[in-house]
Amino acid sequence: MLNKIQIEKFRGISHIEIDDFKKINLFVGRNNASKTSVLEAIFLIMGISNPQLPMILNNFRDSISYMNPNIDDVINSIFYNLNSNTPINIHAELQNHSRDLSIKPSFDNLTPSYSHSEKQNSPFYNKNEYKTLISDSNVNSQKIRSLEYKFFIEEPPNPKQEYVSKIVSRNLGFEFQIPPNYEEKINGKFVKTSDVYDDKIAQSLENLIISKKNKQIIQILKEIDGNIKDIFLGSKGMIYCDVGLERFVPISIMGDGIRRLIKIIISISDTKDGIVLIDEIENGLHYTSLKTLWKAIIRLANQYNVQIFVTTHNLETLKYLKEVLETNEMTNFQKDVRSYTLRKLKDATLKAYKYDFEQFGYCVEQGIEIR
Repeated sequence: MLNKIQIEKFRGISHIEIDDFKKINLFVGRNNASKTSVLEAIFLIMGISNPQLPMILNNFRDSISYMNPNIDDVINSIFYNLNSNTPINIHAELQNHSRDLSIKPSFDNLTPSYSHSEKQNSPFYNKNEYKTLISDSNVNSQKIRSLEYKFFIEEPPNPKQEYVSKIVSRNLGFEFQIPPNYEEKINGKFVKTSDVYDDKIAQSLENLIISKKNKQIIQILKEIDGNIKDIFLGSKGMIYCDVGLERFVPISIMGDGIRRLIKIIISISDTKDGIVLIDEIENGLHYTSLKTLWKAIIRLANQYNVQIFVTTHNLETLKYLKEVLETNEMTNFQKDVRSYTLRKLKDATLKAYKYDFEQFGYCVEQGIEIR
């Protein structure tokens, strides 16, 4: 589990420190309160060796072109106030180790080295993520633009280990340099609910079917939509639902809400002993589905030992979570849930105010209750 994170000069965050995370954590705040940026910083620190992640995050935001991303866009978009002169620094403390990541642009004399095709250690790596990836074997020593990722892993009693990853701009695309002696051990997923379907969900569902864990997903979906009888994989990774009609229905033509629910439930179920990040959880969901979804998230997080981080700008989402936690079957899980309200202060730093659901929405710092 992640216990603490400190973020400096990333996106719209000048500085923030958040600690004492629970199994299920919510980031709440107004628009432009940097909720998603906190999730993205956790994403970077979890896949610390993968220099592709900023490009993937920008693709989530539709802020750079998928087919022809520009290195300048990648650099400027992730730095505070679009100023790449100040490095990004992220520090995280987990149960058994700590990790530090520093990201800064540089102009290097490049020597041919290993590339993205030789080593893909991060759980967030997807070989199909970008079609412009290249491995340039004819590299002359020259001054080129790059992003350098220097990171440290400290796992007592072992000494602190230092590594370097890079993303390097080429004429035809990018080269991703990853240290050959580092292997990522954290299993994690970033669920962007505005994207209702992706091919990685089909792979996750296949993993669950093979391990005979798909029945619980079906049961959860039945609680939301009583017409759903079954869910399974077809050819070419297509996911189908049996809703009692003469033909099975591909989820691609079902409602956005059901598709988002399927994506969230499958992602958690296929991330045992890992971390799942869910951005804007309420997108496309009717309020009647939120209670069932919260019950499912709490049960699955405990069953598969998954730590959850969620963003929401909707207080109704917290209201329904609070109602779920007050039911007899869920009161034992109140201690596992915490909410953080993010607010920007006058000095441009970001403050996170903790709310404990174990005390029915009591704010630890301010003594305020959620009504």
